[in-house]
Amino acid sequence: MTQYDNNLKVDIRDNINEYILEADLPNVNKENLNVSFEDNVLTISVEQDKQVKEEKENYIRRERYPQSISRKFVFDGIKSDGIQAKYENGVLVVTLPKRVVQDTNRKIEIQ
Repeated sequence: MTQYDNNLKVDIRDNINEYILEADLPNVNKENLNVSFEDNVLTISVEQDKQVKEEKENYIRRERYPQSISRKFVFDGIKSDGIQAKYENGVLVVTLPKRVVQDTNRKIEIQ
């Protein structure tokens, strides 16, 4: 399998209650796209077969080769059961809701 440089370009926004990750994945079929979250690591990967077909006069060239691209991102404090992903017009949008962390700091009165 051919591994080529990670041309997976992303923007990550930190909103108050969630992170929003947007990844450009032009010419990728949704069926070849995988998104997973395990041990605080979000993994986005694409595996697909590319085919180049060229016919000129008496010359025919056909090439098929698998290609793979993958990136990993570490997020702490994520509510994993609320993660959502949407792929539309070559853009993957992953919403990662933050866990609500209660403030456990308090002043202790001395008696």
